[in-house]
Amino acid sequence: MKNILTSILFFAFSANSFFFSKTKQFRKEIGGVNIDVYEAREKKKSMLFFSGGFGKIPHFIYSDFLNRLSEKGISCYSIAGGDLTGEAFSWIEDHSNYTPFIAAHSSGAVPALDTALIAPVSEIILLDPVGFKNYNLKRVERILFLKAELSYEWKTNLDIPFIPAFGIDENNFKNSNINFTTFSSANFGHGDILDNFWADVSANTQIIKGNPERSQIVNEEYHDWIVNQIYEFTFNKPEDCKEDCEDDCNGDCEDENNNENNSEENEVVNV
Repeated sequence: MKNILTSILFFAFSANSFFFSKTKQFRKEIGGVNIDVYEAREKKKSMLFFSGGFGKIPHFIYSDFLNRLSEKGISCYSIAGGDLTGEAFSWIEDHSNYTPFIAAHSSGAVPALDTALIAPVSEIILLDPVGFKNYNLKRVERILFLKAELSYEWKTNLDIPFIPAFGIDENNFKNSNINFTTFSSANFGHGDILDNFWADVSANTQIIKGNPERSQIVNEEYHDWIVNQIYEFTFNKPEDCKEDCEDDCNGDCEDENNNENNSEENEVVNV
């Protein structure tokens, strides 16, 4: 019954944008695993996404973010319930024509990083990640942290930030060969990655801080910022910069090449 209800909600929320989107949305069952697909019309890359709640939160509440990313040519695959199998991963590779990079929000980082221990992925994007252990990811070369700064701020004794002491950062990774990059958005919180309705719900609880200017336009601008960071990270690799720095990377490679091999690049922007 739970799977049926989730499927109905997924298709109901998807239908609103189906005719106006450059993506194809559907659900595929592979060996008992339900995969929610946001398929790019022009496939350039693919992403395996793990939602919050250890991958258990329904992915349709992230549909605006996933749609916008797929419109950039990155097909997005989300495992309903967060339980990935080798058969499902192989289907994603075959269907998208690419080995996906992994992305996760909040405690979805736990199943995401567990997957990265065994799957042949080289890039990971972590959005306000939460977890409980350290990892030795031998195949992973690059990790991008995207932080909503309001989730981390502690201005007064009563102003408790949402991200607890269990937040994941570069210190949770034992592999010294990983290159870390961090970008932070100064004006948004942990739930603002969600679709506008659900972002407002999370902000109105007063437990999860959100941008004080609550509007769909502001929410969508934040989603565009996230999408652009992921796109630039996955398409403009350091080796690409070395080949054609001036034309393709707009000088970004200068920072990459001047840093130590595994150093972290940090930037906070007023998005």
